Amino acid sequence: MGQSLLGIPNPLTNVLRPLRSKTVVQDGTSYTWTANSFDAFARTLSVTRASPWYSRTDATEYYDDLGKWIIGQRARSTNTDTGLVESQTSYDTNAMPSQRWSFGKLRLTLGYNGDGTLATVKDGNNNTTTVSSWKRGVPQSIRYPDGTTDAATVNDSGWITATTDENGYTTNYGYDAMGRLGSIAYPANDTVAWASTTQAFEQVGTSEYGLAAGHWRQTVATGNARKVTYFDALWQPMLTREFDAGNEAATQRLQRFAYDQDGRTTFASYPGASDALTSGTWTNYDALGRKTSVSQDSEQGGALITLTEYLAGNQTRVTDPRGNKTVTGYQVFDQPDYTTPVWIQHPEGAYTDINRDIFGKPLSIRRRDVNSTVSVTRSYVYDGYQQLCKTVEPETGATANGYDAAGNLVWSAAGLSLPSTSSCDADTAFASGRRVDRSYDVRNRIKALSFPDGNGNQAWSYWPDGAVKQITTTNNGVATYNSYAYNKRRLLIAESQGQADGETWALGYAYDANGHLAAHRYPSGQTVDYAPNALGQPTQAGSYATSVSYYPNGAIKQFTYGNGIVHTMTQNARQLPDTSQDAYGGTAFLSDGYDYDANGNVAAISDGATGRGGRGNRDMTYDGLDRLISTKSAMFGSTPASYSYDVLDNLTHVVAPGRDQYYCYDANWQLTNVKTSSCGGSTVIGMSYDPQGNLSNKNGQAFVFDYGNRLRQATGKETYRYDGNGRRTLALQSAGNIGSLYDQSGALRFQKNQRQSKSTDYILLSGSLVAEADWPLGQTLSVKDYVNWNAVSGATRYVVEESVDGVTWTSVYDGSQGNWTSLARPAGTYSYRVTACTADGNCTAVSNVTHDQRPAVDIVPLLYQLLLNG
Repeated sequence: MGQSLLGIPNPLTNVLRPLRSKTVVQDGTSYTWTANSFDAFARTLSVTRASPWYSRTDATEYYDDLGKWIIGQRARSTNTDTGLVESQTSYDTNAMPSQRWSFGKLRLTLGYNGDGTLATVKDGNNNTTTVSSWKRGVPQSIRYPDGTTDAATVNDSGWITATTDENGYTTNYGYDAMGRLGSIAYPANDTVAWASTTQAFEQVGTSEYGLAAGHWRQTVATGNARKVTYFDALWQPMLTREFDAGNEAATQRLQRFAYDQDGRTTFASYPGASDALTSGTWTNYDALGRKTSVSQDSEQGGALITLTEYLAGNQTRVTDPRGNKTVTGYQVFDQPDYTTPVWIQHPEGAYTDINRDIFGKPLSIRRRDVNSTVSVTRSYVYDGYQQLCKTVEPETGATANGYDAAGNLVWSAAGLSLPSTSSCDADTAFASGRRVDRSYDVRNRIKALSFPDGNGNQAWSYWPDGAVKQITTTNNGVATYNSYAYNKRRLLIAESQGQADGETWALGYAYDANGHLAAHRYPSGQTVDYAPNALGQPTQAGSYATSVSYYPNGAIKQFTYGNGIVHTMTQNARQLPDTSQDAYGGTAFLSDGYDYDANGNVAAISDGATGRGGRGNRDMTYDGLDRLISTKSAMFGSTPASYSYDVLDNLTHVVAPGRDQYYCYDANWQLTNVKTSSCGGSTVIGMSYDPQGNLSNKNGQAFVFDYGNRLRQATGKETYRYDGNGRRTLALQSAGNIGSLYDQSGALRFQKNQRQSKSTDYILLSGSLVAEADWPLGQTLSVKDYVNWNAVSGATRYVVEESVDGVTWTSVYDGSQGNWTSLARPAGTYSYRVTACTADGNCTAVSNVTHDQRPAVDIVPLLYQLLLNG
């Protein structure tokens, strides 16, 4: 303020002048922050934040300990509009936070050592975690409520040099002179001698990739894997480069970036094999730092642009590359904000209204048309602690929830007729007879799951570090076991699935020194090697797929099937699949070309397979919500199929060769009928549902779902069992059972099919099925059934069904040949029927079916490779 000429101190330097109000004006809208009151320290006690549409007033209380010269710690924050205390903190005699509440519910209790370091953390269930042996501000020991411990070694610089997990497995860390992580050494004496990871951050004295001398470079290496990042003068990553040092030319992938003056990304290239990267995604921002456009280089002769406009009234209008516009309004208080939508105007005349409380939680979500003549509302109810206690939906009724003191979901009940949107109805729901109970261990991990009828009950156990050890699931009184084992890096090395009244199947995993999956061992005993490169990309899947190569974006470029057929995929400018071909020599068994619209929807598929004359060509169109509305193919004549929807995204009308069908919904928006001509026409398909919204009947076929919404029975046909992850593990019927093994990620890996007397290994490459290996079951194999029929004019495929009782029929073949032979199996009485289907989908029974049973000879393991779409 300068020197006072008054001879006394300038009063402006001694008077607290707190901010009383602030107004932000943007796009003609005013947003205000107003301080309603202050305390003696000129701190705000009450603040109102308001826009033309929303307002909230919040009060703040502080904790001060003047004797300890401590002021300004926040003690309580209360929303004045509702009277609810959003957060509260209590302090001990040393002014340290000792307890924390959220909306009146105790979340944490904290304890301290004499030196002020944290000693204990207790959750709402009084489960205590202890931290101790502090060094340089880092605890070297963490003891969990179950007695397990994590340990760390900290050097005199305060850097963690080693960690030991609850299993006793130690990982070591090294640092450079500046304290930056320099190396990671993984646990020793494991199933694999792991390659260490090194990390170097260095200044480079020469120019590289357009960066002047003196720039910085980071190199991360694990075995032969390399990731090099090049930084500009502001230490912004300008280029990343990854490769396998053992095969750099074939594996190198690079990506470029550019930034504006505020450090925002303005360009991110598509990954490429060289540093000449000029195409990718471009982003523009306005003067306020808001994203205004995203442009994507494409194969369509120009950039595909998504525009975002910021309208008056704190609204946005987003125009997608196809020109479809979406306008959104937001909940906003004292400043513009675009994170909490409250209404959305979609293309195709659809609207979404989101009613939120003062805290931003949705109270209801309504989808409707412009006049609300078609609408559906989903409502959400919260308890006094602001936990979701009930959801009300028309299709499934009400679902109620209850929680324990730590916030874990301990019970739920679904399919209830409790429509109130203002009450949790917890007592009624709890006593409804539909309650599902859950219990947790002292580390808040799910321990048990119990259903009203016991079907689907689960018990969970864990390894000391929390990795799942076993899940036991009860299926109609029979236990199914899922067990898991891990190496010291906690990578899965074995998983098994067992039935208490049946078999146990195991799937084994092997890894290379870099920690990449190297092989699977199947329940059949077969081992499939992947030979991953240093980047973790498999270069084969046993002998089923070899010579695998990749594009820089990670998509498979080419591989060779075990029978010599070569699969090749090309990419367009957006790096979407352009062509997919399976060919041997000059013969293409599959050759599809793909065209896309501006939003990335498949607009056309061109059939270039040898001898097909483009018969499989298809054209597709989409509406403003990217829903398929028409498809045309020579396979189905000159008339395209068309699809219509309502604003709720329900399919309402399908016109296709041979059918003109309407999809009809009841007042709860459940599909009850598929009819001809109109919803007043003749019923083709009739459906009904159980209280939880599961299909209970379709055209007289009854289905039974359990309280966990899993299909348990197709009445009179099959019953089902499930594993601990909800995947179907057994389908049981009189003709024989089908057992299935899914891996932990959810991929089907193995099946045992008693109906077809075979077991099957499913061989995957980078997540896609490339082969099936079939083996006769290990039982007395004595006969084969031979089924023959005369060709039906116009038929393109035949479906063979088999029955052992003349009542239950199972499909055993679907293909174009005019005969079928079963695998070898025990002698028995089998019946068959055959259906002939034309290209337009019409199917009729074949009358001249003959079959005979002959002794099987030379029964040996058989291996078939099935080419997908080939």
